[in-house]
Amino acid sequence: MRRPVADLERDAFKRDSRFLVRLILILIVGTLAGVWMFAQLTGEQVAGCAAQAFGGVTETAPSE
Repeated sequence: MRRPVADLERDAFKRDSRFLVRLILILIVGTLAGVWMFAQLTGEQVAGCAAQAFGGVTETAPSE
């Protein structure tokens, strides 16, 4: 049985709108996750850890 063209168009727009909603939600979640990761990687704890690790490699042994 053939469906009228109007139904096919309506269904296509419904699928498109659901796709756009999912796409926007994924973009928002991805952006928030990226901002959180950036904040974590540029925070004070990571900076101190990196400075200690770098200093530990380049420090000279104390003279006796």
